[in-house]
Amino acid sequence: MKIKNTFLILFGTMLFFGCNWQIPQKATVKASPTFNFSAGTIKNDLSKQINLDSIVDDMLESGSEQFGVYNYCPNEDAPKSFALRFSIAEVPVDFSEYIKNSGISDAISGLSFEQRISVPEISFNHTAKIDISEIKKGINNLVIYNNSVIPDTKNGFILDFSKIVYKNCTINITGSIPDGTRVIIESDHKDIYGYIYNNTCNIEVSDFTIDSENFYVTFDDNKDYPYLITVDEDSEIASIHNVNSPENISFPFEMSFSLSDANTTNFESCEIADGKLITDLKVPSTWSGVSVDYNFTSTGGIEVNADKNGNLKKEIQLTNTSISNKKTTSNSDIEISLSNATLDFTNEDEAMQIEISSEINQLKSLCIELDDVKTDINYSEKLPQEVIDSVKKINLNSLTLNVEYTNTFPEGNDITLNTKSDIFNINDKITLQGGSENGTEKITSTDNKVILIGDGGYDSYDFTGKLTLPGATSEKPNRILISNVALGEDYFISLKLTPEIDWESIVLSDKLTDSMSQKGKMNLPVNINELIKNMSSSFKIDDLLKKVQLDSLPIYLYCTKPTFENSTEDPFKDIKFKGNISIYYGTEDQADFKETIQDDTDSIVFKDYPKINFSSDRKKILSEFKETTCSIYANLANIINQSLSSTSENSSLFVDYNLSLDGGTDNEIEIRSEMLSDGGSLGIFAYVVLPLKFKTVSNITLDAAELAGDSLNGDIFGRKDANSDMNDLEQYIDYIRKASFNYQITQLPFNTNKNAVKLNAGLILGEGNNPEKINLTENSSLQSGTISIKSDDIKKVLKSYPANLDLKINIGNGTEFSIPQQMNLELNLAISIETDIEMEF
Repeated sequence: MKIKNTFLILFGTMLFFGCNWQIPQKATVKASPTFNFSAGTIKNDLSKQINLDSIVDDMLESGSEQFGVYNYCPNEDAPKSFALRFSIAEVPVDFSEYIKNSGISDAISGLSFEQRISVPEISFNHTAKIDISEIKKGINNLVIYNNSVIPDTKNGFILDFSKIVYKNCTINITGSIPDGTRVIIESDHKDIYGYIYNNTCNIEVSDFTIDSENFYVTFDDNKDYPYLITVDEDSEIASIHNVNSPENISFPFEMSFSLSDANTTNFESCEIADGKLITDLKVPSTWSGVSVDYNFTSTGGIEVNADKNGNLKKEIQLTNTSISNKKTTSNSDIEISLSNATLDFTNEDEAMQIEISSEINQLKSLCIELDDVKTDINYSEKLPQEVIDSVKKINLNSLTLNVEYTNTFPEGNDITLNTKSDIFNINDKITLQGGSENGTEKITSTDNKVILIGDGGYDSYDFTGKLTLPGATSEKPNRILISNVALGEDYFISLKLTPEIDWESIVLSDKLTDSMSQKGKMNLPVNINELIKNMSSSFKIDDLLKKVQLDSLPIYLYCTKPTFENSTEDPFKDIKFKGNISIYYGTEDQADFKETIQDDTDSIVFKDYPKINFSSDRKKILSEFKETTCSIYANLANIINQSLSSTSENSSLFVDYNLSLDGGTDNEIEIRSEMLSDGGSLGIFAYVVLPLKFKTVSNITLDAAELAGDSLNGDIFGRKDANSDMNDLEQYIDYIRKASFNYQITQLPFNTNKNAVKLNAGLILGEGNNPEKINLTENSSLQSGTISIKSDDIKKVLKSYPANLDLKINIGNGTEFSIPQQMNLELNLAISIETDIEMEF
């Protein structure tokens, strides 16, 4: 019992799954020596590796605006197909269609915009520390001890203080003192000394206190010399006590800042109606006896000044002052007087600092720079050549620009719009008034204008539009200066322009016959050979071009004229198209295989323009083309099939045509707008449909492992190299009589008659140019079947590395197959093992 279970787990897991397949999920044990395992399902989406859409897109890159390519999917069961639309000649007779199809509508609409403007609070608060090293320098420069060197000056310290505590300092003694003389300085019960050289002695000392009441200087020769003691100005003071300065200490201070505005990033400037700027100079709380005065001058974004007035806090009026987002630089002359003062410099958090803030209550005006607003359009577009050639004149009732706008700025902040068009005779100016919501205006061309086309008339559309914002300049057209706005309020401005055309009639040229006569060759950039070669590479099939033929390549050609459902008249009732249309495969200079689909014996039948049902993204055609609904139908498959293996890589489809308009064109043709119910055009265009549906002309072999992807790759035991240990499995091989691999293919990446497709299975043992092959089954049913492996073959497989499963799908000669919309492969797998040991339950 134990031996049997161990064997089944090892064999079922390793032999048929390796490291890549799923572990069996369940086992059904019957009262026989046969054991069946479910091996799960293998799925692979081949559309990821065979991207036919991109192949066709690449082939059509050389196309022009004359062509359009779409996926063609009239129903889900239809094979994957592509549709190519091309136009030979087309003249719309609904003049509004010219407007819609031209760029002038987009140009007019390009002036449309929506913009929300948030007025900032215009508040700011900036604080900067003042560098007090200038104060320390001022004090150090006053620390002078005199001993009869300065006439008419008292001996001792000139500066009145009790003591100064230094972190470090340099004390300088100068006087007519012999070189080598030692100088001893005693202060606050601490002695320091140095030697005189060149009448000077410099003593560097740390943690030294100068006590003015207990400060003594002596020389080692016990003589008295006149001398002067000073302290370097960069000496670091920790504190000074009970100081009275004989003169004020003055030093400059500069700081820079920009207006902080969290609401409007495009703020440029504003003018204040009511507001003030406040400066406040703060002295550390640990100081006493200190009086400070300063002036304040700023330039740049804010230009104001304030004189010294004895106050640390100054209020500067900003009424009628402009401020901007430029950097503001302020300068102050700070003046300090000391009266029995104590200054402690040891606490860095107790810094001397100046704070600048604002109180803005009301604005006179606000200047901002708008984003994404197009203020100027100068548009010109040449009329389509078919219009110039085919249309003589247009009787226009009017062209109206419907204007919808909102301008919630206060009254007086108006926006103007100037428009001009020569062809439509527009030259107008309107005002988008401030304080307006959901405002409307109309700009209308001169009534009953006759637009002559071609010789002596117009050959281009034109339109110019200029939006002038309040306060805008030629250098800054997006600049807007608005007055009387409220702080913190939101304002909204928008503009929408929609053209609306009212035309009376269009008169076709008496040269319509000439203009609609067309002769030439049109390259339809569809290289069928290249498409099949790409499929051959993707499916790993050699010489697919020689093994298949297209099932069909239909072309639906439409000769259209407008439908006049609103009129009993038909201006085109006597007009017919005649001529030759041939399709060939080859190059522009060489027609390898040619077929005539229309000769000049009969006129081409007019058919209505087909109603095309597109997908929402307009990349897929969902409606079905039918040969009974078109003017000319032909199947080009014969041309392609003759050329598949014999034309060059540069070959493609060409339309060779020579067409003329016949009858009813001696006089002018006038088409009135009320005659038309749904537009329409006079022209010839076609759709070519390429269904990926083929018929084999010789056998085709597909590698199932290639189709299955990673699911069937690698050694079937999952071994990494030839040294992998197989002893645990070999000891159970003698119990095996036969193993079977049961399969059921539920979905293939192509549609076909499954009875015409067979499966060959085998094993490939070893590496190199001549690996050993073991055939397991030939011409088995593709849909489902059993692949058996005998006991002797299992032993041989165990001793070979690698051991790969070899599955081949054979599509026979004369088999029809197609590529489905979804290219999925799905196989259900199971394992059956027959043994010579009976299991007891």
